[in-house]
Amino acid sequence: MMRENSVNEYLETLKENLTGVPQEEIKLILHEIEDHLNGEIQNEIDKGKDRQEAEKYVISRFKKPQQLAEEYLQTYEESNPKSVTFLSVTSMWFIGAVYLMNPILKGFIEPAFFTLGLAVLIFASIYLMLKKNWRKLEIKTIKLIPPTIAFLIFPLSIVSFWINGNINSFLLSYTVIYWVFLIISSLYFFKIIKKNNLGKVSFSFF
Repeated sequence: MMRENSVNEYLETLKENLTGVPQEEIKLILHEIEDHLNGEIQNEIDKGKDRQEAEKYVISRFKKPQQLAEEYLQTYEESNPKSVTFLSVTSMWFIGAVYLMNPILKGFIEPAFFTLGLAVLIFASIYLMLKKNWRKLEIKTIKLIPPTIAFLIFPLSIVSFWINGNINSFLLSYTVIYWVFLIISSLYFFKIIKKNNLGKVSFSFF
């Protein structure tokens, strides 16, 4: 990971992590931080340090640019709430997956539940695939989805199948289709994670 040893490097890293904030606000933030850093650096120069030494010292004691950007992003989102958020979209995906599990439990398809589940799944999947800017919490969340499918949703579908008890051709066929859907969904999320270079998925949280 890059170490920011100069004001310019620090500001560049901060700018890269302020994705989603309007350019005018980014300029104001960068100007404010630059003024603050230069003021602290001048204080150190007045104490006898040279410019390079003063920059390294001040920046090493200042908040990491990633942390500072996260704080600004949180403040910005709280003051400018969006109608569609990452959390709401991931919640919609899970709700859709549960709705599509309903026929396994009941043994028949309820058109309203099925249509709603399918609709929110499609919307959430498209949104997540097209998403460009990823915050730390969002990265952690999406990397939890494949393990959640494997350790929660898949076992719940087996329990639903067992509870139903009325094993017939529809139940068997739909359950197998649902399991195929879960496998494809896991591969889909792995693709999103790989496409955006979000790191590796861990299955060790249980």
